[in-house]
Amino acid sequence: MPLLSVLPNHILGPWLGLDRGSRAHDMLVHGVPVFFSILSVLLAFLCLRRLFGLQAAFWGSLLVAVSPYQLHYAHEFRAYATMLFFSLAGWYCLIRVLEKGRPLWWAGYVLATTANHYNHFFSVWHFLIFNGVLAIWVFRRRELLRPWIIASSVVFLLSLPPFYLAWRISHIFESITNVYTVRPDYRQFFITFKTFMAGYTGRVWLYWTMLLVTFPLFLLGLWSRRREPAMLLALLLFTVFPVVGNIIVWRMRSFPFYEHRLFIFPATVVCGVVALGVCALPDRRVRAAVWALLLCLTLPCILDERNQNIHPTQTHLMGVRLKPDCRSVAQIINGAFQPGDRVLHASHFTFFPVKHYLLGKGIPQNNIYIRQGELDGFFGAFPNKILWDYLGATPIPLEEAVSGARRVWYVESWWDHRALPEFILEKRHWLEARGAMVEERRLVAVTVTLFDMSGMDGVDGVDGTAAPTPPSHSPAGLTAPQAP
Repeated sequence: MPLLSVLPNHILGPWLGLDRGSRAHDMLVHGVPVFFSILSVLLAFLCLRRLFGLQAAFWGSLLVAVSPYQLHYAHEFRAYATMLFFSLAGWYCLIRVLEKGRPLWWAGYVLATTANHYNHFFSVWHFLIFNGVLAIWVFRRRELLRPWIIASSVVFLLSLPPFYLAWRISHIFESITNVYTVRPDYRQFFITFKTFMAGYTGRVWLYWTMLLVTFPLFLLGLWSRRREPAMLLALLLFTVFPVVGNIIVWRMRSFPFYEHRLFIFPATVVCGVVALGVCALPDRRVRAAVWALLLCLTLPCILDERNQNIHPTQTHLMGVRLKPDCRSVAQIINGAFQPGDRVLHASHFTFFPVKHYLLGKGIPQNNIYIRQGELDGFFGAFPNKILWDYLGATPIPLEEAVSGARRVWYVESWWDHRALPEFILEKRHWLEARGAMVEERRLVAVTVTLFDMSGMDGVDGVDGTAAPTPPSHSPAGLTAPQAP
């Protein structure tokens, strides 16, 4: 995915004369993962048709196309849309290998699987799944043994660089002291399955209904393949093994890195098995009623995904957060920026996207902190100072950040914008005590405030006199409009 960023950001965008902070450039950037997501729906149909037949393939790929979980990542310029594409491409080649065993399909399998490892190291789980499936078929067809060993060896050797990177990142994870993730337990299996079908909606009745409808259909789909033990075992490897395996692994690690988005490929297979379960129902009218019910339940889930009506607890989100409207923040700053202004971020959540939108504008930006404990917590959450320094994201003291600044744009956001922690509010208090608020804009999950700092002399931290303590700001009153 880093290589793909060159296309919209450094080739097409400049060629079309698009400003990075414009909606048009944003659409161009998001068009890359959308393109791969559309191809993934086609690949899902091709894979499911060869395994389950035309009817189950049509409905299964339709479930993938309208899944709010899939839609959540379909337009994100991250590694997940391409992970799904490469995984499905590898799966399709694997299916053709098991049908024909031709060298062309072996080559496709090797290329897709290797590319997936460079795209995201987590896809090593998919490599394990594919090898598990091949091991099952080798017991039935011994002629597959030699090409399997050769193909897997080539994939392993070509993937040594991303495997080494994964090993290094694993060491970083193990040295994390500020643990901010949730340790998964047995309940996470059902929460993950619910997320596959209903997304991250916060409506309890909706996702419970979706779970109670789709999970029995999933079991029925597996049951319909009971006379094909090899196929049944393969489906369990695709759908159950990665989820259960990750629950076990991350329960044993000091830093649990269990995230629903990493299962975007197993979620696609789950959709196919659910469709297989519906097709296994004996009565045509019952099947039609079930499809109508599923689509009716999916629609409000899609609306919740569109409006960012996500679940309030991390157990159901596992790393997902409300997306701040950073493009609007950048447009506001760019439209009113004056020489001597500085942009200060309360969190790196907004630093990177705003930096992207304002790249080349000559607008200085910094992450900030007040207390040493904040800096310790920052590095404790991801202890790689060399990387933070390289990205220019290492926080600096707030007093140092405002030194010499005429005006300050303060960008305020956090994991949960509805309950900002005290150390985030303290930064606002500090600025209010030393500067004059000129303007404030509250957007989706982020607030941008302009402070005039020209009267900063004669306050605590400048000449030692005490600054007045501003009134406490309760985050309960913060409201945000719907995302544009």
